[in-house]
Amino acid sequence: MKRPDPRLYLGYLPYLASLAIVALAAWTLHGVLREISWADVSASFLATPVKALALSLVFTAVGRALVVGYDVAAFRAIGYAVPLKVPALGAFEASSMSQLIGFAALTGSALRLRAYGKAGVPVARTGDVIILSGLAFVLGLSGASGAALLLAHQDMARAFALPPLLTLALGGVLALILAGYFVQRQLMPGPLSLFRWSIALPDVNWSAVLLVLGVADIFVSAAALWVLLPDSSSLSFIAFGGIFAIVVVAGLLAHVPGAVGVLESGLLLAMPQVSHHGLLAAILMYRVIYYLTPAAIAALLIAAEEFRPAAAAWLDRLWARFPILRDLVPTVIAGLVFVGGVILLVSGATPAIGSRMDVLRGLVPLPFIELSHLTGSVAGFFLVVLSNGLFKRLNAAWTVSVITLLAGVIVSLIKGLDWEEALVLVSVLALTLASRSAFYRKSSLFHDRPSTLAVAAIGLACLASLWVVILAYQQVDYSNSLWWEVAYAADAPRSLRSSLVVLLLAGGLALHLLLSPRYRRQVPDAISETVRRILATAQGTSANLALTGDKSFLVASEGDAFIMYAKSGKNWIVMGDPVGNAERFSNLAWQLKEQADEVGARLIFYEVKTDHLPLYLDLGLIPFKIGEEAIIDLTSFSLEGGARANLRQSARKAEKQGMQFRVVPREEVATLLPDLRAISDAWLSDKGASEKGFSVGFFDDTYLQSSSIAVVEHEGRIIAFANIWSSGAAAPLRHELSVDLMRHRSDAAPGLMDFLFVKLLLWGKEQGYQRFNLGMAPLSGLTPRKLSPFWHKAGNLIYSHGEQFYGFEGLRAFKDKFRPSWEPRYVICPNGLSAAFALISISRLIARGPAQSREFPPNPAPLPAH
Repeated sequence: MKRPDPRLYLGYLPYLASLAIVALAAWTLHGVLREISWADVSASFLATPVKALALSLVFTAVGRALVVGYDVAAFRAIGYAVPLKVPALGAFEASSMSQLIGFAALTGSALRLRAYGKAGVPVARTGDVIILSGLAFVLGLSGASGAALLLAHQDMARAFALPPLLTLALGGVLALILAGYFVQRQLMPGPLSLFRWSIALPDVNWSAVLLVLGVADIFVSAAALWVLLPDSSSLSFIAFGGIFAIVVVAGLLAHVPGAVGVLESGLLLAMPQVSHHGLLAAILMYRVIYYLTPAAIAALLIAAEEFRPAAAAWLDRLWARFPILRDLVPTVIAGLVFVGGVILLVSGATPAIGSRMDVLRGLVPLPFIELSHLTGSVAGFFLVVLSNGLFKRLNAAWTVSVITLLAGVIVSLIKGLDWEEALVLVSVLALTLASRSAFYRKSSLFHDRPSTLAVAAIGLACLASLWVVILAYQQVDYSNSLWWEVAYAADAPRSLRSSLVVLLLAGGLALHLLLSPRYRRQVPDAISETVRRILATAQGTSANLALTGDKSFLVASEGDAFIMYAKSGKNWIVMGDPVGNAERFSNLAWQLKEQADEVGARLIFYEVKTDHLPLYLDLGLIPFKIGEEAIIDLTSFSLEGGARANLRQSARKAEKQGMQFRVVPREEVATLLPDLRAISDAWLSDKGASEKGFSVGFFDDTYLQSSSIAVVEHEGRIIAFANIWSSGAAAPLRHELSVDLMRHRSDAAPGLMDFLFVKLLLWGKEQGYQRFNLGMAPLSGLTPRKLSPFWHKAGNLIYSHGEQFYGFEGLRAFKDKFRPSWEPRYVICPNGLSAAFALISISRLIARGPAQSREFPPNPAPLPAH
């Protein structure tokens, strides 16, 4: 009879080793548990100090971050770039679930394949990452064990009942193995071949990184348990780290889920000097913190990832059928989150149900209950504040709200078994998760101040919670000792402390709102060559406002049209109609509206014509007439006849006084700048005015040299000037002419400006221009009929009786002398109160001028004409 090959039995050795480890663990625990009672373990468990719990949580978080570092370093080592969130989620979920479930190599690899496969990482690359992550863990175990055996050989010898020289020898062997690995990586950096397998290992530098991460992970994981041990442990931390590493190896070999029994028996055998009930209580708390908590979070993340596509698809179908729901969802979610926050605030202010606290007494340590009660009130306050961000559809508010709601669910159960409260918060959390796509704005939570209504709602919620505390505990006599009383039945002190924290947070928020600047200064865009090229095709002269240097630009992808705008608080104000190819205007306008909507800003168009009113109506905006623009037909303009006799006489009188008109080409403007600046400064001083901006130009050397200048001279001295705007040089016709800055000396004779304009009009006609734009007369042309809109009646009232503040009628009368035709101009903005705020914002933006450092100056200016 043929004997079986002995090598067949070698495959059973791993199973026999696992059974042996499990049997040893069971035997050890059986012997220990006979000598202690569950009451002793429970008492030690509940008596865990708050400081130890906090430190264990911190070390657990650091340990998870180090495990994420395994995968981040692995991706870098193999030269495959992925966003940080991919290994962060993949490594966290894989490590947290595999440590709890057991069979770490199998479950961890499967979860990584799932996570990285969804991110588009090839299977081969994921396999490389799995190998390198496992290598980091093996290097960490070897490094931690070797360091403990060498540096704390006496403690390690006592723990494992070995001769000290043997522990030193074992440590030396591990050190030599590690050194040999690094020598091999240095001398032969290519793949490592073992029998029929070839393994791609990292170079020496990345191997060193993985070793550091692995050793740090082992010692941090040990520290999470070390801080929970009773004071009687009397063992150095490095020795405990080595013991922990060796026990972890035994747990891996046993393939027991969570190394249950192996960790307990291993530490009981290695640390006989520690009280058994205290050690078991510490390990039990460690399992809750280090195993169950991360695994629960990972399970929720995995469930959310799996159900989100189906929920998103269902919502997309629902919103496609009922588009109005997409607009309502953020408001509804914001309201629900606000209600959830109020529930947590009120819950923190009211006593817990006594029967439920009796149940918690035997399950949850008192420090956990105290901490969860305080956390619940803080979470409630943040939910109330975050509802404002959700109303604005901010994605950052959605992310923080989800985390806060999850925390609220957990603390609701821990602080008083408030399952009804937790159920409400779970429902709100589910609806919030399902509505992810509705919160798309990328603005910061503190980009804008909350509205007055939001501040009032937050304040009322905080005051309501304080009122509930006073009402609920009015029978409790106040004393200073209440602040420090800690007990399961100490509801009043807990509520008192929570209310103080909430009021401090509310006060901090109020102080932040008072001291922080209301708006941020906009940094204008540089005037690109593309913008200048598009300007050369413009037929309207107002497009030259793009050259003032105080605006931003949105340029069409085709490079033949742009929109110029500036930001003023929550308003993005577009100056005039888009410029360039009219076929691009619709896409440009919608694109700018979408960009403004992403940050919660309002889009406003200022001083637009009637040509594109249908487009603005499609954008959901409403036109408001703000005045009329004077247009002169140069093809028929003449000083002959009685219609313009006054202009003819003023021009002849000026000529008799020795005034001369000439146009200075832009190439020669630089030589005149000192004289022009002197005239400008004197003019501003006489008027008691400052430079304006946005819808008008300002004295700037670069800006003035971009166009020709019309000057009036007397006896060889310049007494007045105006910079000339003309339609684009590449336009098919010389379509339009206009002026921007018009300034003169204080001693100039009357009729000077009439002379300047008459000469400029005649010069423009000679040059072949079709029309001359005299600029806008604000608030003119608003009809105050009985059934006219309110804005028309209010504007006409200002126009008729506001002469002492701004020369509305005088400006109209001056321009009427030239017998122009009048074309309406509009501001396009959202309806309702937004229209009034839009006009104020525009006035302030104009008054800000070129050199103001604030978004809004203290005194708004009237809407000026060009």
